Amino acid sequence: SRSAEAASKAAAESCCLDEDVKHFLQKLNFSMYAEAFRASGFDSMVSVVGMEKEHMQQLGILPGHIVKLEWAIAQIRARYWVSPSGSPPLALRANDGDTETKALAA
Repeated sequence: SRSAEAASKAAAESCCLDEDVKHFLQKLNFSMYAEAFRASGFDSMVSVVGMEKEHMQQLGILPGHIVKLEWAIAQIRARYWVSPSGSPPLALRANDGDTETKALAA
């Protein structure tokens, strides 16, 4: 419906990327996707870590970049998702000097 589209557009325009998301994308050399992430509401590391392949495809991310992004997200999930229930972590930090982001920059 038109009102749903208008609400969605307004929500997208009000989104602002967290610094952690910007840093995460920069480490992957994926800054070109920052606007697509923002406009689609993937504006925090909690939402980024919850991304599925379908979301990445909808954003127009290249297939090879999807592989790299899935790997990076899996590294963060493995490091921070300690609860067997799959509950989100209390804090997600891509900018803490961890090995996976260092490996991505290499």
